[in-house]
Amino acid sequence: MKFAISRFRGRPTTRVLTLCPAGKADLPALWQLQKEIVACLPDPALFVATPEAELAAQLEHGFLLQLRDQGQIAGYVCMEYCGASPRSYAADMGLDLSQQPFWANLDTVLVHPDYRGNGLQRLLLGLAEQRLDPAIQGLGCTVSPHNPHSLDNFLACGYQPVCRKEKYGGFDRLVLAKPLRP
Repeated sequence: MKFAISRFRGRPTTRVLTLCPAGKADLPALWQLQKEIVACLPDPALFVATPEAELAAQLEHGFLLQLRDQGQIAGYVCMEYCGASPRSYAADMGLDLSQQPFWANLDTVLVHPDYRGNGLQRLLLGLAEQRLDPAIQGLGCTVSPHNPHSLDNFLACGYQPVCRKEKYGGFDRLVLAKPLRP
């Protein structure tokens, strides 16, 4: 799939991005993009990078989609099927063990700073939902309560705060939920 964008590095442009699945060969570039994003944040606690080994595990238990501008990754989203694992955000929400396998973790969605202002985070969220296993009835994710841009995007896409707790070794996070089916 192709998607036209109108801004690059904050200036008008006419570029076309390509959506494609990410594979194992893409993991080093995705890890590098996370490190670049953390390095340019005003507060590094706004985003906790997922280690490359964990990205590989998520790829085995879900999928990663990336938007590419030729060789450059413009953004990506990671969806993980955790089942009844303690890693499941459904567990953080207090859902019964029997319900947890029907929820997926939207683990990471990020956009390279050069491509921001094109609605790509919301686009990636929607594209990931379209590719979900049909048995999935809801999505969970986390976001820093101090990251208004990401929080606003999740809220606009139908996610709602469920609880606030420490995650990822002591970082303050909102756990958000989006039921997909009754």
